[in-house]
Amino acid sequence: MALTVTVPSPHRVTWWENIINTCGNMFLFVASRNDLSDWLAATKPDNSGEALAIERTPHVAQPANELMLNFDHERPLGDDMSHHSNKIGLSGPFWEFQAVD
Repeated sequence: MALTVTVPSPHRVTWWENIINTCGNMFLFVASRNDLSDWLAATKPDNSGEALAIERTPHVAQPANELMLNFDHERPLGDDMSHHSNKIGLSGPFWEFQAVD
């Protein structure tokens, strides 16, 4: 059985506004893509999001997390996150991060 993670929110700009809320609510863990299909059919969410294997999940936020405990840490730019997403094989509008003012 392959555990799948769904990222239901495509709102990349709002991810940074409340990072605790984002991290606490953006992942849905299901046992398989079939279970995900069943959940989507039952709940009919506004945004179905994107699904990926759990093994890929830590790599998605790697640029944002790797130096976050440093005193002078700054969030990566949207372009840097978009480039990283493409580099690890996540492409398309869902994975394009936008600049945060």
